[in-house]
Amino acid sequence: MFKRISLCLFLFVLFIPIFAQSNAKTNAEIVILMDTSGTILPYYEDINNRVLAEINNKFVRKGDTVHILSFNADARYEMSQKINSEKDMSRVVSRFLLLYHLGKSSDFLTGLQYARQYGANLSDKNEKILIIISDGIFNPPASSPYKNYTDDQIKNEIGLLAGSIRKKGWKVYYVKLPYPADAVIRGLDGEEFYNSGRSYAEGGSGSSAAQGTGRSSAGSSTSGTSGSSSGAGGYAGRIGGGNSGQGGSGDAGTGQGSLTDVSKAFKEASGASGSELPQDKNEKFTITENAEILPVIRFPDEGLEAHGNKLDFSFEVTNNSDEDVELHLTHIVIDNGINTSKIPVDSQNTKIKPGEKDAVIRVSALLPPEYKEGNYNLIMRLEFADGKRVLPQVTETSLAVFPTSFQRLKDSNALLFILLGIILLLLLIFLIIFFARRKGSSTQPNKARYASAGNQPNYQEEDKRYPHKLSEEDDHANRLNEFNAAASAYPDGKNFSGTGTSMYSADTLDRVASQRQDDEVLRRRVLAASFASKEPRGTYMSPANFFETIEIKRNKSGMTEIYVLNQNRNIGRRNIHVMKPGTSLTLGGGKTDNFLIFLVPFPSNLAQVRYDGQNYNLAILKPKYFPYEKSNIVNNCIGKTITLVSDKGYHVYFTFREYENPTEKLNSILTSIKYDK
Repeated sequence: MFKRISLCLFLFVLFIPIFAQSNAKTNAEIVILMDTSGTILPYYEDINNRVLAEINNKFVRKGDTVHILSFNADARYEMSQKINSEKDMSRVVSRFLLLYHLGKSSDFLTGLQYARQYGANLSDKNEKILIIISDGIFNPPASSPYKNYTDDQIKNEIGLLAGSIRKKGWKVYYVKLPYPADAVIRGLDGEEFYNSGRSYAEGGSGSSAAQGTGRSSAGSSTSGTSGSSSGAGGYAGRIGGGNSGQGGSGDAGTGQGSLTDVSKAFKEASGASGSELPQDKNEKFTITENAEILPVIRFPDEGLEAHGNKLDFSFEVTNNSDEDVELHLTHIVIDNGINTSKIPVDSQNTKIKPGEKDAVIRVSALLPPEYKEGNYNLIMRLEFADGKRVLPQVTETSLAVFPTSFQRLKDSNALLFILLGIILLLLLIFLIIFFARRKGSSTQPNKARYASAGNQPNYQEEDKRYPHKLSEEDDHANRLNEFNAAASAYPDGKNFSGTGTSMYSADTLDRVASQRQDDEVLRRRVLAASFASKEPRGTYMSPANFFETIEIKRNKSGMTEIYVLNQNRNIGRRNIHVMKPGTSLTLGGGKTDNFLIFLVPFPSNLAQVRYDGQNYNLAILKPKYFPYEKSNIVNNCIGKTITLVSDKGYHVYFTFREYENPTEKLNSILTSIKYDK
């Protein structure tokens, strides 16, 4: 009891100077995340005497707010106190004295996740400081969601959490407590060493730097003290056994077993300022300001796309430091929630100058076979040569895998039909050549026969070919010429009534004249629709399913035409197609696309035109080229103006219309002729 009172008086006297200081320009939110697992128990007094005193001297000022969080098997809120008087600081000290380190587990990831969520609710106006006090041992309970995580998954989760905290502008400091004595310590990179250092309860005086000597495998034999020591150190030895699920089974001779350490991975992912607590109580403890200025990464907002197994993407890097930074990406680690894969990549070494922003690094990689066609949600971690680190090192993104043209042919059995068509074409060519040669061989005898008959009298060929002439009353050619002359006399499509000698109705001539205005009306309508105010959707939209089954609503074929504003239409019937119910045709800028857009460059397979026998619907396969569409299906697209945006920002407007065959239209005009009796 006397010892605890003395400790309170010591800390009270120690914290008096903070109230003599003037208010800082900006008050701070100081969040202290304290590890309360059993392996920390031997350092209880040192945390209260040395660590807490250093936090006060370096960080706490009048007007600041101190928040205390703790974690072992789970995370919890302890207290929050605004520092305006000595009494306020004494409450913080008292709460620290009540944090007994008796937890049987140490879930570092749950504690970090809780600190991130807690910090998100604090004021953005104040400076934000996060101080983590832990030995870095990761030993989650069976109830933890991280219990069965692999080493790569642990790295990914730490990278996501640390990157999110730093992205919010937090300054992160890590107070590294000594490892538990008599234990095999295992890192996330697979390296292990036996920590033979003695805890405070055993009277050890060696520094924490001396603990990591003597590398060995997890099953190495051990010597020296066992895990059955007495006092606080003995308690830590009894509860510290076991493993996080990734480090293998512990060795009975070590007392502590094999323990997984995540402190190195956390400091690398966050670039945090790290300070180790010396085991020598007489050695001064200082929290150093050695946080790294890491290059800042900006990943693609629209997610990743792969065609077949080829993945190509790029990201941007900003160098905020005062020195050149060279980055060479060697691997990416992707986790889809089921499988984790480490993939080598093809990327150039990139040198980024001080202050340079948005330097582009392009990456190419081959996906594992398990990534078939479809959409995936991924966690992706970047690994650079020479252990270079960036912020954030890990990101959550989406991946859309599209089949290649060959895969589509293979899956749809179209390859078999193509081979059969080639065989038939070769057979047809052979037959044409065969009959052409045969006909040529019989030409010479025929020429001789015709020459011998040249002097003989001729039959009347005209009578044989034309046994009778057409009646003059049925001279349709003259009538058609008369009709064309009458139609050309009214180029503006004005109505007129027939004269006493006219055989054509005014209605018929109106219909002929209106055809000349169809294209001009359509052009004006599309141009007017292009000026309508539209807002880009601003969010990622998943593409439509290329192989989705089309429901047939009516058994009737249709003919449709694409009209692209300002695009030349003198290309025959290239953009006019007959569609049967339940079929689809592609739209894009590739030569293989059925509806071709060549006004500006576009990739192929931008969208599908689907016909169900009643309506034409446009299914968007590459949403990034349709930024103004809110849905990946444009229902009943006939007559609707749709906007495409190229890679260089050029806007192209197009629409679809039902097409009427000119031959059929001409027949309807001719059959509408009325004869005067």
